[in-house]
Amino acid sequence: MRARRVPVDVVQARISKLALALTDAELDAGEDWWRQADYDIKEIVNETGHDYGRIAAALAILSPVKTWEETVSMVHTLAKDKYTRQRHWSKAWSKARVCIWVTKTLQGPYPFEYLVSGPKVLPFYKALMGNTNSVTVDRHMIRSVYPTDTQTKHRILTVTDAVRHSAAWDLQGQISPRDLQAAIWLKIRGD
Repeated sequence: MRARRVPVDVVQARISKLALALTDAELDAGEDWWRQADYDIKEIVNETGHDYGRIAAALAILSPVKTWEETVSMVHTLAKDKYTRQRHWSKAWSKARVCIWVTKTLQGPYPFEYLVSGPKVLPFYKALMGNTNSVTVDRHMIRSVYPTDTQTKHRILTVTDAVRHSAAWDLQGQISPRDLQAAIWLKIRGD
């Protein structure tokens, strides 16, 4: 079944309504989420000696299949022992292992982009690396403005643009697109 198209202006209106309904505490929670993620990554880095980017890449790769806490635990285990086995999600697990243990010679601002790919994973990795304009769009964000959580390229780009627009215009630049997305995400998930 083909995903139903919702006009771009309707998506923008729905994101704007969500953004404008957020309290200051909810907006702060969006910023706090990223601070906590940074803290979690630095904890793994400090304990294992791995590079921040490698840990962020592994977290981004594994994030679609587990909660954040479960993902942090999995990456922490993997960063301590490259021979750790995981029964499920073997393709993502293998990519995460390569990011942490194999890719020592890669260069560039996002050296793991050949492994870190996908409509949620790459923007999430960039956001974890500090890009405050990067908007992570997962099924929860899609479901907040569309009748189903089907992820299409059009939907992801439309929601991304709507969040950036809302951060700049509705909230007058008081919060970054990355933090606004996190605040909306936390609200719609009930976290």
